[in-house]
Amino acid sequence: MSEIGALPAEQAATEAPLARVAGCLRVAVRTESYEEVPALLAEHNCVLQQALLEASADPVETKRLATQAREMLDWVKVSVLANRAHAQTSLNRLSHAARYMPAASPARTWKYQA
Repeated sequence: MSEIGALPAEQAATEAPLARVAGCLRVAVRTESYEEVPALLAEHNCVLQQALLEASADPVETKRLATQAREMLDWVKVSVLANRAHAQTSLNRLSHAARYMPAASPARTWKYQA
């Protein structure tokens, strides 16, 4: 088995596109750009399938890719759920604070007559 820092050439070749897509996916989730996430997940799936086809002869590499993909999806899931929980907490705080705020003046509408 090789050292972590020294990757074989074929492993580095399959790892580059997968690492690029995984990096983009992590950035999109961290910045809460959720409109980009479905497309990035689809691209990650395609690149992962290609990498698995190329590594099908090596069971160790196949297992490593599968583990890496599972960890990525778990991270995305946990991060999105945490962001949603924070947003819900903020909404709950606003709702509770609104109960103690004075009532707003009645809404006024203006009509323009020409």
